[in-house]
Amino acid sequence: MSAIANFLEISDKLGDDWKKEGDGIIPGATFISLSCLKESSSVEERLLKCEYHVVYSMSYSVPVIYFNMSLTTGKLLPVEQVWSILQDELNSGRGTSPSVSSIISQQEHPILNVPYLFLHPCHTEALMKSLSSVSSANTNNSCEPDLHYLLSWLSIVGRVVGLPLCNEYGKVL
Repeated sequence: MSAIANFLEISDKLGDDWKKEGDGIIPGATFISLSCLKESSSVEERLLKCEYHVVYSMSYSVPVIYFNMSLTTGKLLPVEQVWSILQDELNSGRGTSPSVSSIISQQEHPILNVPYLFLHPCHTEALMKSLSSVSSANTNNSCEPDLHYLLSWLSIVGRVVGLPLCNEYGKVL
């Protein structure tokens, strides 16, 4: 079973609502997605609809997270407002974090061909290599390496883009 199939099975058990999108026939044309609502004190309406897509980048050979935040009316938030919301979340309780505007940009979604925000994938490979060397002694032997990679990656990048990832995924690792 693939890491994506295992991840989706775990998501179903946790009631986390991740879904597979695309037909799976064309390489790189399938992704997993999650839509959720979240509260934010940074916008007047306070309730935001967030949509997250994990797409495999053929260029970088790593997963990339694409996302959008909108009001519940469907109106997309401007990039600068999303940066502000995410920066506030990162800085809360931790002092000052690196500027999200230097690592999050907007570009065309590689499959849907509409504008999405994305976390730059250029340092993902180095980050994951450093993480795997540190955590290899603590890895759950029953967790397949690709699933471990996906869950570890999501737990790191999810925080940067405001993705709520259930703590129960950590039990798999």
